[in-house]
Amino acid sequence: MTLFRQPGAGFVKLTLEDAFALRIAEQMLYHTGRRAAPAELRSWERSPPILAQDPADAGLNKVEVLIEHIHR
Repeated sequence: MTLFRQPGAGFVKLTLEDAFALRIAEQMLYHTGRRAAPAELRSWERSPPILAQDPADAGLNKVEVLIEHIHR
């Protein structure tokens, strides 16, 4: 199961709005019943804005981005 799956443009938008960490934390709680640890939240706040620039810079705004794939 993937907690986040969107086209590159949507991923960039969420990271620019600082909404990514909240979105993925909500998905984790919904799908697993577990709240994200503080370290996970910090990682989701810091890394994705940097990562999001790669597909944007390459003109890959329609390429799907999948983050946090969880095996059940």
